[in-house]
Amino acid sequence: MAFSNWKYQELKARQERFCNMHDSKRGDLEEMTASMMMLRLCGLLLICSSLIDSKLDIISGDPDIQVGQETLLLCKADSEGDFSWLIDDEEIDEDRHVVEKIDESSSKLILKNVELNDAGNYTCVFENDQGQRKITYQIYIYQTPDFGDTSVYHEFLVNQTVEIPCEVSGQPAVEILWFRNDSIIKDDGRGNLRILSNKSLQISGIQQEDSGTYTCVSRIKGRPTERRLQISVDVNEPPTVLIDQDTKRVLAGPDTTVSITCRVKGVPRPNISWTLPSTSDESRHKYSSDKSELTISAVTRRDFGKYVCKATNKIGEDSDTFTLDVSVSQPALGKGVVVGIVMFIFLVLMVSVDAFCCYTKHCGLLHFLAHKIFGYKISVSKGLDEEAFKKY
Repeated sequence: MAFSNWKYQELKARQERFCNMHDSKRGDLEEMTASMMMLRLCGLLLICSSLIDSKLDIISGDPDIQVGQETLLLCKADSEGDFSWLIDDEEIDEDRHVVEKIDESSSKLILKNVELNDAGNYTCVFENDQGQRKITYQIYIYQTPDFGDTSVYHEFLVNQTVEIPCEVSGQPAVEILWFRNDSIIKDDGRGNLRILSNKSLQISGIQQEDSGTYTCVSRIKGRPTERRLQISVDVNEPPTVLIDQDTKRVLAGPDTTVSITCRVKGVPRPNISWTLPSTSDESRHKYSSDKSELTISAVTRRDFGKYVCKATNKIGEDSDTFTLDVSVSQPALGKGVVVGIVMFIFLVLMVSVDAFCCYTKHCGLLHFLAHKIFGYKISVSKGLDEEAFKKY
């Protein structure tokens, strides 16, 4: 039993010595790993520090350059070294362009009389004892959009379906946009405006409200370079004439005034003229400023007849007719005329009664005058009448 305890104690002591040895080695390994990580981190920081401190820039103007122009690229470093230039990873053609070292820390590239194939990525390569660095700058070459012979003024007739062309050339590919009143025109199928495949603007059933200024914008695809062309559109309309009344009946007199209104539409604005009855006195006529209204004062019988309003513009003409019917009132009878008429009627009646009395009863004024003037004839006649009466 004592032997067993001794064995157990010896085994336990060995196990503790082994664990202590293992822990010591593991501690040394962890310490070594931590040291290596610190060294690596310091190296990375050193490299990053050197990269941050070293600067290389390309200074230039507008990256969009028109064909035939010249531009300058300036490459500048923060230390001394050698420079070289590449375009799309190929050497620059120094027969066409100029590469020049300004000083030990800067170089310039002059692109002369640029062509479309000069567009690309230009790389400045800088080398010194610390190594090589590169920086790239992209250049875009374009040919200015040209509207050629595109007309800037159009006239159309109302209700027609018309096309407004915008012919543009330019390189690289150009896109065309249409604007009206600073608002882009969208071909969404909901209005009467449509952009055709040839980029012309189509207006269906054009109306007066479609008149105005439209803008054709030509833009190099993907770039801010653009040109604008303003196009003016006028919509013409033939004249139409309407007089509210066909006929008007009035009574002639110094206080009678007649106004005839001629309602006229049309574009361009029509000229208005009037055809009047030949007997009418134009000295009593007055026209509005645009001659759309005719006023006749102190209407007389001579103003009777047809009045024709005619409107004319370069598209056509139209007219409408108005008839003025003038009647004349009977003159009023004066007091003396009335008394005279009454006396005449009374005299006629009196004479008629007296004549009747003279003829039937042989009395009255006429009988008296006849007896005095024609006494013999009357008496004979009277005797004959009495004799005839006695026979009966």
